[in-house]
Amino acid sequence: MTDKKEIDILYQTLQMRHVAPTCPDTLRSYPLENEDPLIIDNAQNVYFSCNAKEFGTKLESQMNGVIRLFTVPAFTIQHEIVLMDLGSLETYCYKISLDE
Repeated sequence: MTDKKEIDILYQTLQMRHVAPTCPDTLRSYPLENEDPLIIDNAQNVYFSCNAKEFGTKLESQMNGVIRLFTVPAFTIQHEIVLMDLGSLETYCYKISLDE
């Protein structure tokens, strides 16, 4: 079985236009009869997920423009933060050193 990177899985959820495609089968959720709040109607310029194993980024062209996708590593494990320039949509990952 191929191990997919988290950024690729994030991109697939964008293509499917659903934040949690396996919900409510594998995730707890409140059933709604007439609407699904996890459907992405209008994609914005930024789409990210947190608590990832590692930092990943991808710039994708969509009908509405470009979308910056990125994964934010779990800080308790990696000691990294992600900063983003909202003007250029560039992302930067910085490691925080806990050593003196």
